[in-house]
Amino acid sequence: MKLMKGIFALLLIAVFMAGTCSLASAYDRTQKLRLGKVRDGYIYNGEFEMHYNAKNIGSKDIDGAKVTLWIPDLDFQIRTTSFDLEKKQKNGQFLFLQMKEVKKGTYMAKITLSSDHEKDSKWIWVTIG
Repeated sequence: MKLMKGIFALLLIAVFMAGTCSLASAYDRTQKLRLGKVRDGYIYNGEFEMHYNAKNIGSKDIDGAKVTLWIPDLDFQIRTTSFDLEKKQKNGQFLFLQMKEVKKGTYMAKITLSSDHEKDSKWIWVTIG
């Protein structure tokens, strides 16, 4: 009887451990977007360029990520076309603003990197002009 209880307890522990491990690996397959450095660029051909780094630090590919820059003082918003980030990929990209759309000056702006399941944003100072 003791042997049967011991085998049953061992079997129960093994099932619990297997379930816990599969939950941990399922949880690890996440999408994690992070904004890296954001730098003001230069004015070239009437466009202001800004460089940003987009990172997928998760263990799952991300489809349809996009970046949005919002300058509340100007009631101005611009969004990139969507792009994909593979797992653990870092990607530097540019955002271009037409100078005729914004006034020269220094503004507080919110930049957001987002997908259907994840987002990261930060407030930055943007100097245009």
